[in-house]
Amino acid sequence: RREGGEGFTTEEMSVIGELARMVQLQVDQAAAAVKRRLSAEMDALTGSMNRRTIDLWTERTFAEAERSARPVSVLFIDLDHFKSVNDRFGHACGDECLREVAGALRGVLSEADMFGRYGGEEFIAVLPGRDGADARALGERMRIAVENIEVRHDDQRIRLTVSIGIATRQRGEDTPAAAIARADKALYAAKRQGRNCIQVAPAIFS
Repeated sequence: RREGGEGFTTEEMSVIGELARMVQLQVDQAAAAVKRRLSAEMDALTGSMNRRTIDLWTERTFAEAERSARPVSVLFIDLDHFKSVNDRFGHACGDECLREVAGALRGVLSEADMFGRYGGEEFIAVLPGRDGADARALGERMRIAVENIEVRHDDQRIRLTVSIGIATRQRGEDTPAAAIARADKALYAAKRQGRNCIQVAPAIFS
């Protein structure tokens, strides 16, 4: 409305309509760009960060942690006996299990933590500001969360468990490669321990 109650002319209404059309077009294009970016960053099956995105964020997190002398912990999480789930119940059921596990693991984390699917049935969590004791406590909560998942196939409950390997950034580590390698070795130690458990990486593996 104009002051005084005057209306708009036909020409002015035409300009306003064109302006509104252009604004809507820009909004649609921006929304599509955000959707494309998110699609490139996320794992389509589980809705978690994909490998490329989690690698980029982990690099930045370790560099910042070294500058600020803060801890960072890395958790490698692997779904136990996943091949047998696929073999017995089919890949559709296996996909559902991966989605449920990802959701349970994410539900334990805070907004500051990063979580992604590293490949296959393996996930990774990166915890800025958390030392080894904090990471172990969180890892135990994650393990229990997965153990409590209810996934059923043909009225049969599928028991799901995870093994978790944990490593914490050491002084001087401004890139994540060494910590990730230690977390990976700790994960295999958890597998050897009998699965459905947590192992924390020592400074040096023999």
